[in-house]
Amino acid sequence: MFIKTYRVYHIFIRTNTSIVKSKLLHDQQLLGMVSLLLLIDCVLVTLWVTIDPMQRQLTKLSMQVNKDEPNVVYMYLKEHCSSTHMAKWLGSLYIYKGLLLVVGCYMAWETRHVKVPALNDSQYIGMSVYNVVITSIIVVALANVIPAERYTLTFVLVSTLIFVSTTTTLCILFVPKIH
Repeated sequence: MFIKTYRVYHIFIRTNTSIVKSKLLHDQQLLGMVSLLLLIDCVLVTLWVTIDPMQRQLTKLSMQVNKDEPNVVYMYLKEHCSSTHMAKWLGSLYIYKGLLLVVGCYMAWETRHVKVPALNDSQYIGMSVYNVVITSIIVVALANVIPAERYTLTFVLVSTLIFVSTTTTLCILFVPKIH
């Protein structure tokens, strides 16, 4: 969607003229732009995995003695992966993706008056961004409020909200085009 919005922005806003063949972005250029964004993601993740690899960590949650057999003790552990500088790596990814989101929102805002219905997705992009931002705020709040011992509840709620948000975004963007 980012590249499609960029194409509309490039044609209608940036050129400040009517459609001129020399100003159109060809499919190969668009595929190159998508490939560049994918390459940036791959480079960031590869650097992260190479420089600061993830390590498995176990967190002891609680111990419980079996009522029927006093010699048996259940120890509940939570297993997760993290790296030494995980916050910095995630921060760099969040900043990069956040900048793409802000630029995409700007281009969607600028192209909101385009009269060609097949090209004007700015309203749907706005609703999708609103959906993702609200869901992200809820997910972050839930992940920080629910105690660590309730990891299953946290996992179920966060996974469900991510699934609902993703499905809603895809429906907002693509269901209107099915008529």
